[in-house]
Amino acid sequence: MTETTLTTPTLESKKIEQLYTLKDREPREVLQFIKKHSFLIPLLLEAPQKIHQFFPNAPLILAIHIDPESSSEEDEELVLRIKTDMDPEESIDVLEELDDAWWLKASSISRGKMFINLQ
Repeated sequence: MTETTLTTPTLESKKIEQLYTLKDREPREVLQFIKKHSFLIPLLLEAPQKIHQFFPNAPLILAIHIDPESSSEEDEELVLRIKTDMDPEESIDVLEELDDAWWLKASSISRGKMFINLQ
């Protein structure tokens, strides 16, 4: 893949940039990760609707997570952070409801390359 291919916006990447805030390194690296693991795209396009049923209007953030004990780039994961101002105990309960209603089944599509967390 050439640098031009990686930086040319696609319809999916434009939509993802509209739905999420891209954090951590450079947003371009998050988009490159998504392109490399394109099986995540349907999940990323579906997730906001599902999440906002439980966390209305919560900002959604995408970032790359690297296990500090890992020495392999293959261990990178995409983390979808839900920014909430709910009481911490309540937000954990609501996240468990989201897991039960959608994420536990949908997460198999992520092939271990994505997880959801609270911020």
